[in-house]
Amino acid sequence: MNKRNFLLLGDPALRLAWPLQGKVATDSINGISVEAAVDTLRAMSVVTISGHLEDSDGEMMTGFNGTVEASVYDKATNVTTLAHDGGTPMTYPVTGSMIFRGTTPAVDGRFSFSFIVPLDINYSYGFGKISYYAKNGTLDLNGSYRDIIVGGFSEINSDDTEGPAIRLFMNDTLFREGGVTDTSPTLLALLSDESGINATGTGIGHDIIAWLDDDMSRAVVLNEFYTSDLGVHTSGSLSYSLFTEVRGKHTISLRAWDNLNNPSVATLGFTVVTDGTFRLTNLLAWPNPTDAGTTFTAGHNRPDTEMDITIAIFSTGGNLVRVIRKHSVSTGYSLPEIEWDGCDGNGGRVARGIYLWRAEAVTGEGERSMASGRIIIL
Repeated sequence: MNKRNFLLLGDPALRLAWPLQGKVATDSINGISVEAAVDTLRAMSVVTISGHLEDSDGEMMTGFNGTVEASVYDKATNVTTLAHDGGTPMTYPVTGSMIFRGTTPAVDGRFSFSFIVPLDINYSYGFGKISYYAKNGTLDLNGSYRDIIVGGFSEINSDDTEGPAIRLFMNDTLFREGGVTDTSPTLLALLSDESGINATGTGIGHDIIAWLDDDMSRAVVLNEFYTSDLGVHTSGSLSYSLFTEVRGKHTISLRAWDNLNNPSVATLGFTVVTDGTFRLTNLLAWPNPTDAGTTFTAGHNRPDTEMDITIAIFSTGGNLVRVIRKHSVSTGYSLPEIEWDGCDGNGGRVARGIYLWRAEAVTGEGERSMASGRIIIL
């Protein structure tokens, strides 16, 4: 009966949206023209690849200003089916592991990017691959280069023994430790390391992984979600959608390795609210105490919501000192940072002492929430 199984890949009459305006071409590797010779990508070597964009007639597009997304792959491997249905085993090639993925600017039709080849590559020599996708808001182009050689080990020595710096947030970088989320927040991780981030997925145990509430048995691999920052190979970010229906306090932990296989782990606490009530939590004024101004923010459970925010500052005697209003679309689980210069409504410097401040947020649907805190002026 297995002979009657089928797999629908798509409408065979539908034409693929393949870029036809031109292509992305590779000019040199480590300053050596690809027409003259091809340098080898060795583990731990620093590689610089340069290229240009050309139209369908082969002319360089000097007016192209945009970005080029580059993906560098290790050598392809052959995989053989198990033939569980009693048929003949089939052997087919599979694209090699990702060595680097990042985005670089394209200026006047030219681009260049650098990266560090991780330790976790296949050390045998063979042909890897570079895939490109370029866009400038009007045109999009693609391209590839298949004559790049990957293998071996560089003689370069490094004294880097520290793992990557990792910063974790929910939805955006305004999120604070212990803040409130709904049941499906998005984990945002910012990573950086002088040796680059290892996202190849080749080395055993060297994946970028994340897990909830100290349960590493349910860790998820996040290599494919990592992308280097624009024009930089030493830092990048990833976003991953979480889901937990259990209300209350939780933690999310993430472990990553640099290209020298030095690990780091970071953990973020968050609180899941499932009752649907709009609320402000985790009020923060920083710096506090202060001898100048300060910045107010607070957590909430209404991501991607338009809201009006009011910060009211009172003396301990209950007198209103200053009112600050702001309209914002909150993309994450924190209010935007609202600055206070330490002056009253008339522009005069407030006296030393303790002041009360109250944050009020009103959504476009009329939901309202308030919370208050204290600040000390030195």
